[in-house]
This record gives sequence, C-alpha cells and structure tokens, in this order.
Amino acid sequence: MTDALNQMSDKYCSEAANLFVGKNSSYFIPIFARFSKLEKQSLHNFFGKFISFNWSAFLVTFIGPFPFYFIYRKMWGVSIVFFILCKICTTLIIARIFPLAGYSYLVVYSMISLCFSNYLYYLRFKKNTLKLKKDATKKSSCGVSYFAPVVAILVYLLFSICVDFYLIKFKIISTS
Repeated sequence: MTDALNQMSDKYCSEAANLFVGKNSSYFIPIFARFSKLEKQSLHNFFGKFISFNWSAFLVTFIGPFPFYFIYRKMWGVSIVFFILCKICTTLIIARIFPLAGYSYLVVYSMISLCFSNYLYYLRFKKNTLKLKKDATKKSSCGVSYFAPVVAILVYLLFSICVDFYLIKFKIISTS
C-alpha cells in the first residue's frame, strides 16, 4: 500500500488531500508531504519522524478529556480508545480508587493530541487515499463531522449514567 501511495504524483496527493481533509487542507498538505517524505527515508529518530504539533487538537483537550478533535476528524478508532480510557479514569476518580487518574489521563491525552494527532490523521489519510483513487464518489470518509461530536457526547453521557448506576447498585462505589 505504501508503494502505491509513493508512486502517486505530488499533484494527485495534493488533490487527494484537498478532497480528504476538506476544510483546512492548506494546513495539512505540507504536513502530509513531510510525513510521506520521512517515510521514504530510513530514519532512526522515531519521535522526530512522527511528531508534529497540532495546537488546535491540544487546545480542544481543555474543553474536557473527551476526544472531540478525533471525532471531529472522523478518526473513530482513536476516539473509541480515548472514550474508554476517559470513562475508566472518571470511574476510578468517582470510586476514590485512584484520584490522580484524571490528571494523569489529561496530561497523557493532551500530549498525544499535541504531538501525534497530525500523524494519526496522516495514517488515516494514507489508508483512505487508495479508496478515493479507485472511487472518487466515496466522500463519506472524508472531511469533518459536526454532528458526530454531539452524538458522541450523548452516547458518553448515557454510557456514564449506566456504568455509574451499576457501580452504585452493586455498592462498588458509595454515594456518601
């Protein structure tokens, strides 16, 4: 798959990035080009290869530890992982088992969002680029979603209520 992507012309990659990213593609095209160039080289500097600061992803983490940015960019796998970790940490805080879990999670989540969100988005772009090349009408995996973060918040709240009810009902945590 990487060979097929490397053989594509720069013009096609720019067009694919415009189609895939939608809004703000002018920000991502140079970043994707950098990652593509670094993948072709045999660099041993792991962190230097994958780190690219994304300040908007970082600043969104201060709204809450919920993966808004990843959901907004339709990065479902990463979103689900952070969704589950967020619930585990909030449950540990509520149960008074590990009160620093929330702070630990927030620091780790913020740093991952800051340093690796562009690379994670590039991997998603790379995966979907070949699909777009075969069928340009498949735009459902492209762009951003304004509706998904709202639905995700509602699902998270419903999930949290169910889990917390279960924990209280079976006296895993106390209400007093």
